[in-house]
Amino acid sequence: MDKLPAHSVRHPVLLLALLLVIDSFIIHIYWRDLNDDLSDHVLPWYRFILEHGWLSAWGMRFSNYTPPYLYLLSVGTLADRLLDPASIIRGISVSFNALGALGVLWFARAYGWSRENAFYIAVAFFALPEIVVNGLIWGQSDIIYTLLVAAFVCLVIARKGTIAMAAIGLAFAFKLQAVFIGPFLLYLYVVRALSLRQFLIAPLIYLVTMAPAAAAGRGWVDLLSVYARQITEYRQLSLNAPNPYVIVQYMLPISFDDVVVRVGLVIAAVVALVLVVAFVARGREPARETLLFMATLNLAVVPYVLPEMHERYFFPASVMAFLLAVARPRTWPVVVLIQAADLLAYTRFLLNFRLLWVAIGVTLMTCAIAALIWLFLRVPVESQSSSALETGR
Repeated sequence: MDKLPAHSVRHPVLLLALLLVIDSFIIHIYWRDLNDDLSDHVLPWYRFILEHGWLSAWGMRFSNYTPPYLYLLSVGTLADRLLDPASIIRGISVSFNALGALGVLWFARAYGWSRENAFYIAVAFFALPEIVVNGLIWGQSDIIYTLLVAAFVCLVIARKGTIAMAAIGLAFAFKLQAVFIGPFLLYLYVVRALSLRQFLIAPLIYLVTMAPAAAAGRGWVDLLSVYARQITEYRQLSLNAPNPYVIVQYMLPISFDDVVVRVGLVIAAVVALVLVVAFVARGREPARETLLFMATLNLAVVPYVLPEMHERYFFPASVMAFLLAVARPRTWPVVVLIQAADLLAYTRFLLNFRLLWVAIGVTLMTCAIAALIWLFLRVPVESQSSSALETGR
């Protein structure tokens, strides 16, 4: 059994105070009573559920999201007389931020941090600027599927493959972007860390989560085609994502978009296979930190090379990078780079800032990915039969 290193946070109170100052500044800059996503999409969904009732609403197509989030929104209507709708929607996201902080607390303890330091780390996660902007300000639900993807990775490290596949199936039921972890999943299948039987759990979980809506009268064909409709809804090279396509789309005429998308998809497929080959080269039973590196690198690279990405699609990479920094503290600059890149990308939609800020975010994201690749290549190849999560430390 491996002995876990003793960690300590230097000047934790000062660190948290700095985060609170940054958060206060960010809330002041980013805060608007409503943004377009809230006013044009989520708030009308909320009012539709309130007007028609849970079951009647679940049986109809009134949203471009899958039912699991609409179930949560339905529960939120119970607080309608206590809070305004926008606060309820934001509150759903913030509650999962808090749940994520509890998960980080457990994760930090599993990786050898003291109770006191693990508490500071959990609070720091809750106060991360992107976490605050995405949930509290924007009212987005990215934290939900991201926590499930992170749980999947942790369960894989703990060698609990069946539960891990249930987690990734539930993540996919909430958001299509859970597929970004695909190269890591393929690697796990190639090295036989997960069996085909376990893989079948994921689509089963997806079907189970659709069942209440189907029982309420919504057709299965409609339920199973939600993501197909989402894919065709936005046809831009980049929707302010901090990747090269956001620059390319302003350099080339719009008539080139279809060609660039096709080329981009080919590049993304090649890069995904390169990731799988690189992961396999690390061995069948890599160390737990290597698995964290793989998952973080995967979640950062895939939305970087894919066209038609939104600015929020690097959110899972941001969370996974934080977990990696908990396990390997020297990687904290990667967390800072991804946080900064994402926040700069958010300025385009939330604040209508110039493209220059997103372009700076592209540069920072490129640096973050380069750092991850460099660090990943420096990780020892030798395997490690036991894991921190498995030993329960």
